[in-house]
Amino acid sequence: MKKLYLHKDIEQVFTQRLLAAVDAIKFGDPSSDDTDMGTVIDLPAAQEVAQRLRASVAGGAKLLTGGNHENTLFSPTVISDVEPNSAVIADETFGPVIAIRSFTDPNAAIAEVNAGAFGLQAGVFTNDHALIKTFSRELMVGGVMVNEGPDFRAEHVPFGGVKRSGLGREGVRIALREMSEQKVVID
Repeated sequence: MKKLYLHKDIEQVFTQRLLAAVDAIKFGDPSSDDTDMGTVIDLPAAQEVAQRLRASVAGGAKLLTGGNHENTLFSPTVISDVEPNSAVIADETFGPVIAIRSFTDPNAAIAEVNAGAFGLQAGVFTNDHALIKTFSRELMVGGVMVNEGPDFRAEHVPFGGVKRSGLGREGVRIALREMSEQKVVID
């Protein structure tokens, strides 16, 4: 998860619960049984995440927890008040960072998401069926997960994004079709 849009009505309570959960994550040596979260892919990746965080904070974002790294080990990080054009969310940041944006108007949140260059998947949490329809219809993403995280995946369901998020779709049926060559024989 890279961006977390929270309605103003739940932002404070949800953020406090999120921070408690993030602070409970045990990060460290990925070969240790006690570790919940290991390292980023390599040192340049860790340095890129750190640079994007520094730039976000310099641009007015608030670092709520984390933000530290030693070599490739990067602490789980939560930031808020992030500008939508900040590289930490405008580009794909491959690190343990959640950037919180708040909203009051769902259409404004949808427009902001749609203005971005990426559109893999979105998770929408609400019991308001009208909002579910609006988000499902209007979000320009490859998949909308209702009351489920955007990382939800089932192999029988096509998985993939739009815009700069991936090429095509993945999944068992899709892979079989993509990795097969059809031959037509007319006699």
